[in-house]
Amino acid sequence: TTILRIDSSTSIARGDDVPFDVVEYDPEGWANGDTVQAPSGLWLVCGFAACASGENVQQLAVQFSGDGSGFFLQGTSPTASNRGQMTASGVTIRTAGAALGMRVFYSGTSPSNFDNCWFSATRMVSL
Repeated sequence: TTILRIDSSTSIARGDDVPFDVVEYDPEGWANGDTVQAPSGLWLVCGFAACASGENVQQLAVQFSGDGSGFFLQGTSPTASNRGQMTASGVTIRTAGAALGMRVFYSGTSPSNFDNCWFSATRMVSL
């Protein structure tokens, strides 16, 4: 398992990759900047994104990315405060060297500040 997160409020435009800047956990050395360099295998990916208080983020969605293409887009409409929060997960098969990451999509003001984003990638089975 590798866990990445952002350290403080970060401006992210809709559709952009989350620029993770903290490696929270990485015993296998898979973290590569703001992505995970995945060996081949079956992977469980999980993510969480929350905009900063007072931001106008609506219909927030989290999308996982692998080798530059997106998969498993999951979204929700936030509460009346427009403080969008979203948790997402999925399972994917990756070939060696795949870069796994996370993007945020939303309606509302872009770019917006996000102050709590996490991403984890767990290798379930090697292929």
